[in-house]
Amino acid sequence: MGKAQRRLGEALFLLAVLIGISSAFFSALYRVSALKAFYMAVMVMTTVGADAPAPHSPAQYLLSAVVALTGVSVGLYTVGTLTGYLVGGDLQAAWGRRKMERRVLRMRRHVVIAGGGRVGQRAAEEIGAVQGTAAVIIEADPARCQELVRSGLVAIEGDASDQDALKAAGIAEAHGLVAALPTDAENLYVVLAARELNADLVITARAENPASERRLRLAGATRVVVPTQIGGRRLARLVLQPTSAELIDSSWLWEHGFDLVDLTVGEDSKALGTSLRDLRQDNGPSIVVVAVERDGALNVPPDPDRPLKAGDHLFVSGTRDELERMRQLVRLQAASGGAVEPR
Repeated sequence: MGKAQRRLGEALFLLAVLIGISSAFFSALYRVSALKAFYMAVMVMTTVGADAPAPHSPAQYLLSAVVALTGVSVGLYTVGTLTGYLVGGDLQAAWGRRKMERRVLRMRRHVVIAGGGRVGQRAAEEIGAVQGTAAVIIEADPARCQELVRSGLVAIEGDASDQDALKAAGIAEAHGLVAALPTDAENLYVVLAARELNADLVITARAENPASERRLRLAGATRVVVPTQIGGRRLARLVLQPTSAELIDSSWLWEHGFDLVDLTVGEDSKALGTSLRDLRQDNGPSIVVVAVERDGALNVPPDPDRPLKAGDHLFVSGTRDELERMRQLVRLQAASGGAVEPR
């Protein structure tokens, strides 16, 4: 809730309290019904005075004077606050928030991103580039939140470690969460809160300190990313093996129509019992199964004649069209929740 919106709520509450107290006094001093007392209070506060009984006793005179003065003062304050609320754009912002909240409520299998900084924004953009996948950013800074919305992203204002904010982002229906706040302590609280609300959530957490990786995993993080380690490793690879580093980089693959994804063989998949060799022949010449993970063991390179079974994770490279056709043709279910996801 914005500052102007809170002021408007306070002004309306003060006005309602004043009307209630004034009605009670009018009812007691004039010995009239509650409805007529309410009518008298409104007439005196607005200085209209139509059909209001004339005061006869000093108490009645004093009451009318006090109600008129305070009523005019509170009324002017309320009108001024309402004008500022409307002119200042808070009403439009409030409607925008309601629209955003309704949009989030309709989402399923989306990704919640805690923190709308540069890392969080980039993660949301990458997720948004995947067809059928959506991301919701939770950002505590109102100005930054509006900036994210103006850039075309879905963002809501709130503290990502607060369960109410996570619920507003649809954490119960989400597929995954990215904890991208600037400190490890903040990300730890986010992971704990999110895991409590959704036990099946795939959680990726950012860690500035490598020593925090173990704590984040104990808190419930599925994977932990240390940007300094990844950045250092990539810089070294670009110096020593620049060509292979560029080739492995998913942005290069994506820009040239290729992708590297992981797919999971479902229980009812037509690929059950099929060899990788046959799978490639049926789905396109560019399809390459780089590795197969089975029962926690990663097979690189995989045996091309080994039949697939339910639960096998395939790491596949190919054109996006061939990958989508392969997924639909053999009814493989993407491990990311139904979308071909760029790496």
